[in-house]
Amino acid sequence: MVGLCFVASVTGAFAQEVLLGTQGSSSNPGVLFQIDPTTGFVTGIGNLVSSTGQPYAITGMGFDNLTGILYGSTSNLSPTNPGNLVTINPNTGQVTLVGPFGVGPNNTMADLTFDTTTGKMFGTWSATGDLYSINLGTGAATLIGSSGIAVPFGLGLAADSAGVLFGTPNGGSGSLVTYNKTNGSVTTVAPLSGSFFSGTSSINALAFNAAGSLFGINASGSSARLIQINDVTGAITDIGPTASRMDAIVFYNPTAVPEPTTTALLGAGLIFLTRAGFRRYRTRTSAS
Repeated sequence: MVGLCFVASVTGAFAQEVLLGTQGSSSNPGVLFQIDPTTGFVTGIGNLVSSTGQPYAITGMGFDNLTGILYGSTSNLSPTNPGNLVTINPNTGQVTLVGPFGVGPNNTMADLTFDTTTGKMFGTWSATGDLYSINLGTGAATLIGSSGIAVPFGLGLAADSAGVLFGTPNGGSGSLVTYNKTNGSVTTVAPLSGSFFSGTSSINALAFNAAGSLFGINASGSSARLIQINDVTGAITDIGPTASRMDAIVFYNPTAVPEPTTTALLGAGLIFLTRAGFRRYRTRTSAS
């Protein structure tokens, strides 16, 4: 009976991943949104503020599905602690400071991504597009190597399930690239095509969903659109308009890590079964 209850609790806990987005290019408090991945339509979750009400703007997000923690990088224009690693409460938008990236004044990590194959967070430097690894305990960013990117802008970054790091360092009319996690160099995958915006536009953020589809934010001025990118051909599919100044996206799975109650049930169930088996063993031994 206990075993059946435990299985039901775990099964009931699994839910569909959700697409989250934030604003990072405003001096006003940004907002944490839930985004409909089929339309780009947004629902506000909460203002990006600290527990004391200090406003933040977030330009990159990465979800650590090993711990269930949602991280963000504060933009250069963040009214509070620009150029820092923070954690974000996905249910309220509350921001908690971790620490500075230490990559110089008026610079930050333009985007973040968590690589499940190595258990590391990576980021792209807003000044050069170079690849950095991020210390999740302190926020300190360590250079992996030069990307060699000329005049970077947008700088979306996302790791797929195999740990391949994809980037969009030169906007909607540039190329889709991959980053080498050992030396930071980039390799062109394909030229990007099909951007909604004519002329210069940026792809500020990238994120893979669990099915392996690559999503992004294509922006021009304050206008932003949710897109999908074919990670083989570079073809862009425009999904639709989303919130203005959208600057970061991430697919968040609220059940990536077992809830404490689930863990407690597991422990209690194992203890119960162990003790029950031991009692049956002693009974059989005594009878013989």
